[in-house]
Amino acid sequence: MLSRAGLRYALAGRVALAVYAEPEFTVDVDFLADLDELASSSLIVEAEKEGFKPEPSEPGHWHYRLRHERWGTFFDVFRPPEFELTEEVFSRSRLVRLGSGWGTCPVVSPEDLVILFVVAGREERGDVQKAVKVCASRLAVGDFDERYYVRRLRRHRPRYLAVGLEVLRAAKRSVEGRR
Repeated sequence: MLSRAGLRYALAGRVALAVYAEPEFTVDVDFLADLDELASSSLIVEAEKEGFKPEPSEPGHWHYRLRHERWGTFFDVFRPPEFELTEEVFSRSRLVRLGSGWGTCPVVSPEDLVILFVVAGREERGDVQKAVKVCASRLAVGDFDERYYVRRLRRHRPRYLAVGLEVLRAAKRSVEGRR
């Protein structure tokens, strides 16, 4: 559906977290997408063809919740205004097999997933703790590009840089504590 809408996208949120760290319960599937006015119009049309009810139902927003009428399934498709979305984010995404018969899907890199959690920063959802969890998990297996992470963090607001650097320090302490 997202491909038919012409969107560049990658899995994000807790489903992506499960690719890189210990899984957590979730009731929806989140997709980071390159949404603009035209892309959001196409998303609405394709979603409705597939039996989803998009909210909001008009183009031009940064977040859409797609609810499947029959299945009760939720997909969130978003482009956070404070997250700098670049071509590099999509080129660094990883193609992951979703299971028997489901095919593959791009998943944001662990570095960009951590930044998304930092930018979201919702305390009630434990976003910073999720960021530390992903960062520590990938550092422990040598699968976290610190230079890319810090370079990308610097392109965001100073408060995100400060929180993001603290996430990296906490993740390193966590990894050192395991040894």
